[in-house]
Amino acid sequence: MSNANSQPYPPQLERESLGARGLEHFARNTSCLRLGALTMLGVSPAQAVEVLYGEQALEGQSPFAMHVGNRFEALVFSDDAKLLIELYVREGRLMSHDVNVLDVSAAYPGTAAESLAERRALTLETLGNLLTQPSDEATLLIHPRIHLEFLDQTIDIEPDGILVMPGTSELYPVEVKSYADRDGYTSASSIRGACRQAAVGVAALRQELGTDVTARVDLILRQPTKFAPTLRPMTLEGEVESVERAIEQAPALRRSILELLDEDELSVRERDQLELLPNHFDEGCREHCALAPLCKREAFLAGDAASLGGQARESLRATGSIPAAWALLRGERAPESDEEALLLEQLRDLEKAFVRVHPLTPEEGGS
Repeated sequence: MSNANSQPYPPQLERESLGARGLEHFARNTSCLRLGALTMLGVSPAQAVEVLYGEQALEGQSPFAMHVGNRFEALVFSDDAKLLIELYVREGRLMSHDVNVLDVSAAYPGTAAESLAERRALTLETLGNLLTQPSDEATLLIHPRIHLEFLDQTIDIEPDGILVMPGTSELYPVEVKSYADRDGYTSASSIRGACRQAAVGVAALRQELGTDVTARVDLILRQPTKFAPTLRPMTLEGEVESVERAIEQAPALRRSILELLDEDELSVRERDQLELLPNHFDEGCREHCALAPLCKREAFLAGDAASLGGQARESLRATGSIPAAWALLRGERAPESDEEALLLEQLRDLEKAFVRVHPLTPEEGGS
C-alpha cells in the first residue's frame, strides 16, 4: 500500500490529507458518488467548489472559533493534563491521579515526514506494550498518530488523545471540543460530527492494532460559563459500523464511478465530468459538505423534494417529486394510489390555510 502523496492527481485539483473528518463525511453519504469520487481522489469538496466551480466554499470553522478551540485544548492538556485527570477522578472514571502522560507531539515536534513517522512509531509501540502487558496506572497519550488504509490512500489520523485504562487493555479516543456543554441543548449536529470523527479513530485503531477496540469516545466539552472541561462519554457502535462499512464498500463504489465516467483510472478534471456522477442531497449535507448549496440548487431545479427539507421529502414521497405533487393539487392528474389520495387531501388543507393568511390575487387564481 503506497502513501497518498505518491499517487497521481488530476490537473488543478491537488491531493490533500483529508484526515478523519474527510473520511467521516464520505461515510455519512456513500450514495453520493460525487463526494465518493472526490474522497477517493483525496480532494475535499471545498477545493472542488473553488477550483471546478469558481465559487467560494462555505466550509470550516471561523478563525475566532478555531482560536477558541486551540486555547481550550491547550488548557485541557497543559501541566501534564492536570485539569483533565482531575475531571476523570471527580467523575469516578479514574480512582487515582497517578496517570502516565505521554505527549507524543512534544516528543517529536514539527511537521517533517521524519517527525510524523516517529510519532506514529511511538504511538504504536506504546499501545502495543500496554495491550500485551497492562499497566497498573492509566496512560494518556496526547496527540498520538495512527494511520488508516483507504483504497490507495494512507490517511493520517491524530486523535486529541487516547486513554488506556489501568490494569486492562481497554482504550478509546479522547476528543476535545470547545462547544459549550448545555446538556440536551448542546448542538446535536456538533456532537454528531465529533462522534463520527472519533469513530474514524476507532476504525484506525482496529486496523493498526488488530484488536477489537471498544466503540466509544470521551468527549471533553466546555462549561457554559467558564473555560473548564466537562466529560461526556459517548458510545459509537453505529458510527463505527458506518465508517467500516464505507471502507468495505469503497472498491465497489470506485468501480461504479469508473463505469459512469467511462474511464480506466479515476480522475476529475472539470465540473461537467464531476456532474456525470449522481449526487444524493439531503438536509444533513449542509453540516459537512461544501458541495451542498450546489447540490441543493440542482435538486430544486430537478423538482426533488429533498431540496425543501427532510419533512417535505417525507410528505411528498407518495408522488416522488415537487412537480408531480403540484400537478396533483392543480387537478392535472388524479391520485393513483391511496397514499396520493391522502397527500392530495393534506395539500388541499394546507392550501386553504395558506389562502386564509395570504389571499391570492386574481393573477394567482384568487377571486
